[in-house]
Amino acid sequence: MFSYEKKDNKPVLVNGKIVPRVNVPPLAEVARDIQPLGPTLANLHSTGVYHTKPFHPEAPGAAEFPADYWIQGSGEHLVLGTFENDQKRPHFLAVNSDITKERSSTLTFDPSVSLVERLDRNSGRWVKALGSAKDESSLSVTLPPGGGDLFRATRTR
Repeated sequence: MFSYEKKDNKPVLVNGKIVPRVNVPPLAEVARDIQPLGPTLANLHSTGVYHTKPFHPEAPGAAEFPADYWIQGSGEHLVLGTFENDQKRPHFLAVNSDITKERSSTLTFDPSVSLVERLDRNSGRWVKALGSAKDESSLSVTLPPGGGDLFRATRTR
């Protein structure tokens, strides 16, 4: 997101300080990419953050998936933020924490999950990603470097 002015392969100093330059096209691209998620995320309440390994050992608030949790993740560099709306409907944001390459992960659901939908960024509509966990219990997701997808689940409790 930031770079530095360089001359002869060395940072240019201004008043003895290196001055960062914001790379506007990448920032605009990120903003355009996450904009469709905003209206939904703004109405959700965070319920947890979980990750697969490897992950920075001092990452604040992130933990491994509890063994008895309704959703499990596998694959490297997956971060999963979990949320609920006011009606207690679960949502989750699956993110690839590796900013250098695309990663694939598998999300596995317990039998209480009857439907998983993904928010389509182009249309802004929810599209079916997985039917009943009784028939299908796992969903493969491929995430771009540093990218993620927002999902919602229907569960019987």
